[in-house]
Amino acid sequence: MTVVLAILLGVLLGLLSGGGSMIAVPVFRYGLDKEPDVAFPGALIVVGIASLVGTILYAREKRIRWAEGSLFAVVSMLGAFGGGFLSGMLPGGHMVIFAVILVLTGWKLITTRTKDLKPLEGEGVNQRRLVLTALGLGVLTGFLAIGGGVLVVSALVLIMRLEVKDAIATSLLVITVNAFAGLFGHLSHHPLPWGELLSVAALASFGVFIGVWLSRRLPTQRMRDALGWVVLLVAVWVLVRETMQ
Repeated sequence: MTVVLAILLGVLLGLLSGGGSMIAVPVFRYGLDKEPDVAFPGALIVVGIASLVGTILYAREKRIRWAEGSLFAVVSMLGAFGGGFLSGMLPGGHMVIFAVILVLTGWKLITTRTKDLKPLEGEGVNQRRLVLTALGLGVLTGFLAIGGGVLVVSALVLIMRLEVKDAIATSLLVITVNAFAGLFGHLSHHPLPWGELLSVAALASFGVFIGVWLSRRLPTQRMRDALGWVVLLVAVWVLVRETMQ
């Protein structure tokens, strides 16, 4: 079960960026039966490594916009470190918050049409909006181990003016930086089972290859809809398991 979920995590990361991060925490919390103080940083390790693999694959296809992605990543990593540090200090009862974020994200995926994500012509980058958005998404990544790929893609399109395909590839660069920055925020709080976490990361990285291959062949909107329903099902799974605790 864990092997399947870990590979699926990587596939979703490769297909539409941060979707895989939505199931990373449940994989550790319920699939590997880890407490939240291990599940959240563990998810960040897996998401960070798998996203790095995806970044390399997309870079070879010259689909990453390095200048825009680096600018967004540098700002958001500050929020990710702070979110990770704060998450490690709190008791492990924020799985319900995680589930609520999943519901909102899944609904946004299903209801937002790809045609709605188009860069506005003739407008420059709003620097203040960029900073606030990047910091907020960084905090979300560090605090709940959610890569925020869906939101990062939207921000890169609507704020940085990237095309959707380029934004999907570039978002993996942002997610990689945020995941490792958030992980550093967690490290001072709890020891981690590194061997187990790295084995899951290896499986997820294998799934990224499959996801990137599929991304060349599937329509973007169809991928968004499928991912939205997966995220909603995971949210229900989390709520049911937390109710049974």
